[in-house]
Amino acid sequence: MTRSCNRRQALAAIGGAALATGTLGPIGAAAADAGDTVYVGEDGNYVRALDVSDGSERWSRRLGTRVTSPLPTVWNGTVYAAVAADSETVHALDADDGSVRWTASTEGTARTHPTVVDGVVYVGDEEGVLTALDAADGTTKWEFEANSAIHASPTVAGGTVYFGSDDGNVYAIDADTGGESWSFGTSNRVRTTPVVDGSTVYFGSDDQYLYAVSTAGSERWRYETDGYVRSTPVVDDDHVYVASADETLYALERSDASEVWEFSTVDVARTTPILDDGTLYIGSDNGDLFAVSTDDGSREWSFSTARPVRSSPTLADGTVFVGSDIESLFAIDAETGVEEWEVEMTGAVRSSPAISRADEGPADEEAGDEADEAEDADDEPADETEGDDDESDEAATDDDASQSDEPEVAFEVPGFEIASALLSIGIVSYLLKKRAD
Repeated sequence: MTRSCNRRQALAAIGGAALATGTLGPIGAAAADAGDTVYVGEDGNYVRALDVSDGSERWSRRLGTRVTSPLPTVWNGTVYAAVAADSETVHALDADDGSVRWTASTEGTARTHPTVVDGVVYVGDEEGVLTALDAADGTTKWEFEANSAIHASPTVAGGTVYFGSDDGNVYAIDADTGGESWSFGTSNRVRTTPVVDGSTVYFGSDDQYLYAVSTAGSERWRYETDGYVRSTPVVDDDHVYVASADETLYALERSDASEVWEFSTVDVARTTPILDDGTLYIGSDNGDLFAVSTDDGSREWSFSTARPVRSSPTLADGTVFVGSDIESLFAIDAETGVEEWEVEMTGAVRSSPAISRADEGPADEEAGDEADEAEDADDEPADETEGDDDESDEAATDDDASQSDEPEVAFEVPGFEIASALLSIGIVSYLLKKRAD
């Protein structure tokens, strides 16, 4: 299927930029190692495997009815994808060809990336059930029931599974038995993936706080922002980095949460930043991917996708991979911010890309990327006093958010088809004139 121009070029046409021709598929070239594969989910419930070097498709598989982007995780030659569907919500696919190895059902629809550690797949659902599945055949090992929906992936560390729930709690669960070790309560929904570093667990809440809690469940500190916190924090030796719905990326001291610097993300940042060699990469609802220096919070570069970025970026071999509501996956040079290639999809890309190496087996996923920024992007946090009475409204909003809230650009540009036809006529006339000369 061909298109007269890609979506970002179509948007530029509104402002008077020149139209250009293109095709559905990779645009440009990348410097990543040949043979590596990037796996990504898109609205329409497709999982696609692409060559990281140029974005060419290796295989694709549709997993049921269109609800939201499948959320893939790669482990030991298998792609595990959670799908918000009525049945068979977890799929295990062969990483080489996309063939189905097994499917499994959860109590409710799953909106989180599976977390895979030591041969066990952990996934939460909207019924508030965390399920542990055998990675080999999908059989259920145990289930744990929270008091409300789970909208962020769990983390596994030191034999304990940590996860947050819409009941406002973060739970610590024994990874072997599914028994509860402790829970820590906040005053609103927890839709970030907990990050465990040493003896401290970091997570955000819709009550606008970032928390640091010991692995025994006692609070170390909390830091208040001016918006709900659904971006999973990132930790280095000295600092904690987290984005808030107040349109700010914060750098805080790990020891006492004193603020080091702030960076404006222009619009709400729902994605998890990725940290590499002194640079943070984070997407924003304004459509930009930002590269931010950890030294002082200065902007190194920004890349515009022209639609909200609700896919947490992934980095491999100097290339940042990120999806956008423009219905494309982008490969961007991590140092310069220059586009290496773009692959146009058939739906919004709100899942985080997963990378698998050709020359090495994928490592255990110690923490799944949270999916709340993708699936609940338009869901405003409940007032702290509203409690469970809002759950039905939240579910309805989440269903709306699972659909791409931006219409197909081709239908937004007045006279787009006419302009494309005129462009084609112009090209033909130019070629005929050149031949005559």
